[in-house]
Amino acid sequence: MGLSMSRAESNGTLFVVGQGQVSAEPNMATVSLSVSSTNDTASDARERAAELTKATLTSIRGISGINRTSDIKTTDINVNPQMVYNSQTGESTITGYTFSQNLQVTVRDLSSDLLSSVIDSAVRAGGNALQITSVTLSLSPTARKAALDAARRAAVSDARDTARLLASAAEVTLGRPQRIEDSNSTPAMPIAYAAAGAMARNAKDTETPVELGTLQVQATVSITYAVE
Repeated sequence: MGLSMSRAESNGTLFVVGQGQVSAEPNMATVSLSVSSTNDTASDARERAAELTKATLTSIRGISGINRTSDIKTTDINVNPQMVYNSQTGESTITGYTFSQNLQVTVRDLSSDLLSSVIDSAVRAGGNALQITSVTLSLSPTARKAALDAARRAAVSDARDTARLLASAAEVTLGRPQRIEDSNSTPAMPIAYAAAGAMARNAKDTETPVELGTLQVQATVSITYAVE
């Protein structure tokens, strides 16, 4: 599909913009996880979080199709005090510490139940301490290039059709392209699993369903044609 704009120039040229859009099924995903623990001391909070993170990593690494070195990484580690404000004294008191470690897991095959396995295994291992902050569906570099190339071809065709229509309506002869400019963007599609942990704990034998949907890949080109 495409939408066009055009502008006639005074120097015997015609400027048109064409847009192309194609749908592509995502073939990879990124799962962002957070394991956290709160305790009286930072040391105790870290110790408990480390135990749960280790269990989570062991569970995910045991899944066939996940590379333990290239598909799993730690993205962030935080230690934060938990404060309680006393409105009467105007002072804040530390009541404990929260230690959290954020992980990122790349799933490179969405043709099977691999993504669901990663989600379910992580939640079962991390329990109430684990939060799935996001699941982002995307295209691999190869698939993205193929979809973008198809969108570019559609955009060029859209621009060419508009130029031909305008030239015919204006009773001028459309010449060769004098200038072609390309710009594009392909947003990812985040899916938030706010209740993923609860679902997996309440139905331990039920696989978390994931609907992949499609990604919209768009391209825009501008072409300046010579006209006579």
